[in-house]
Amino acid sequence: MTLVDSFAQPNTSVAEPFPLCLERPLGAVVTETGTQFALWAPSAQKVTLRLFMRGSTGEDGDALIGQYPMRSESDGSWTHDFAAITHGVYYDFLIERDCGSVDRVADPWAYGAGVNGRRSMVVDFDRTNPDGWGNDRTPDVPLAQTVVWETHVGDFSNDPAGGFPESHRGKYIAFTDDGTTLEGHPDFPTGIDYLKKLGVTAVQLMPIYDFGSVDEETCDRYNWGYDPVNYNVPEGSYSTNPFDGSTRIREVKQMVQALHSAGIKVIMDVVYNHMFSTDNWFERTVPKYFLRRKPNGAFANGSGCGCDMATERKMFRRFIVESVTFWAREYHIDGFRFDLMGLIDVDTMNAVRAALNEIPGRGHAARRQAGACAVGRSHRPLLRHHARHHQRPRVLFGSPRLRERRHARQRRGRARGGGRLAP
Repeated sequence: MTLVDSFAQPNTSVAEPFPLCLERPLGAVVTETGTQFALWAPSAQKVTLRLFMRGSTGEDGDALIGQYPMRSESDGSWTHDFAAITHGVYYDFLIERDCGSVDRVADPWAYGAGVNGRRSMVVDFDRTNPDGWGNDRTPDVPLAQTVVWETHVGDFSNDPAGGFPESHRGKYIAFTDDGTTLEGHPDFPTGIDYLKKLGVTAVQLMPIYDFGSVDEETCDRYNWGYDPVNYNVPEGSYSTNPFDGSTRIREVKQMVQALHSAGIKVIMDVVYNHMFSTDNWFERTVPKYFLRRKPNGAFANGSGCGCDMATERKMFRRFIVESVTFWAREYHIDGFRFDLMGLIDVDTMNAVRAALNEIPGRGHAARRQAGACAVGRSHRPLLRHHARHHQRPRVLFGSPRLRERRHARQRRGRARGGGRLAP
């Protein structure tokens, strides 16, 4: 296989086979008067919305609240409105095809989910804000004084000698613990106090969205998180209660709030180039649209992880732009590191840049590193320069060997875990 075949760049003028839904809000949107559900599924014959009491089967108190036929719209979406705010209710969809087959899907546009992301959750974000969240501000740190420190949420606090409460080890909430030290020794701070001692001014978090390689019920496995399942939902294994979709949201905000209070910005590692499996919510919702394919119909695999997302498709471009700005607005994320940005088309990256520029009052910093780009509100030439060189896929940490190690670890984890979504 040639390099061109392996890393073939998308054609941004690709024909769109379906009506596009570029204006209507998608997902479960809570308003002052109720909840609006919308799913873009233009190839569906029928779509049914299901509401549940809990986020997974087998949980105490789980029950089907009801099933509701959705209305087909001219833009390819299916909608259903409730004259009630349904915060905390879990949901999924049944999509019926012309051939008679039925796919169960969680919502690709969901902002909340139950354990392991198998059901989506309706979120009224005002109910997830910690005390003082409205006063949270990005630290004013000049780019020239930016010192970036990369960490994994689990690794940050999992050492029993680190002084963290046992229930906080490996969790978002550990970032809120003050005065922690190594084995109680005052000269050896841990946690945020350690970062301040180092002079760190920005923390780059390895993926914190919902990923597929770790069972959130047991949390008995380890992974870096480069295997997305729900892009807009925080990972549950880092939460003190993965069964409650609101808890993980609140605890991410508490983590960001604590870092900001310490004068430290937050950069989020995002992986829009591939997903955990070719069997994902996007593919189930609109088959053969969201995943990039070769001329012979086989899945493209420039990522080395089994699939590439078709960022050149206008609906996935819309998703990426909305996803990035959502994390910036709702979670106050200060910057973004794009994994394997070379697999994302230039038009999409320019659209992300433009959308971030429209967020008022956000003075984000940006930085460049091999295989990545941290994107904030300023320093636009940085992003454009990096995007112009998208034909040459950059490598994480600058080493093909290290990238291959990461991908091999992901493949092993996927093999052990099955790599497919639950029916």
